[in-house]
Amino acid sequence: MLCIKYVFFEGETGAGKSTIINRIIGGRELLPTYVTACTRKICRIGYSHIFSISTKDCNDKELETSVFFDREELTKTLKGIVKNVSPDIVYVDIEMPVPMLQVYE
Repeated sequence: MLCIKYVFFEGETGAGKSTIINRIIGGRELLPTYVTACTRKICRIGYSHIFSISTKDCNDKELETSVFFDREELTKTLKGIVKNVSPDIVYVDIEMPVPMLQVYE
């Protein structure tokens, strides 16, 4: 059985990467979308039974993790994190209970 674990989106600023990801994972805004650049970090979205965000450095070392009660709370926090200009944060791991994100091996 073929299992796709990662899908990458790359493109010019304002090309619609965040918009298409938002549509794929439920139609509601998760990643911020604007006409100008708004996602300065590499966002990796995955399945979990809880809503959480982990920031990681260039070596994939965890810097900070936050757990949320719902998607709206996660989204509000995420907007600040993805715009963060700190060079320490390279990856933002977003995990939430969205069945289509679940990987079966």
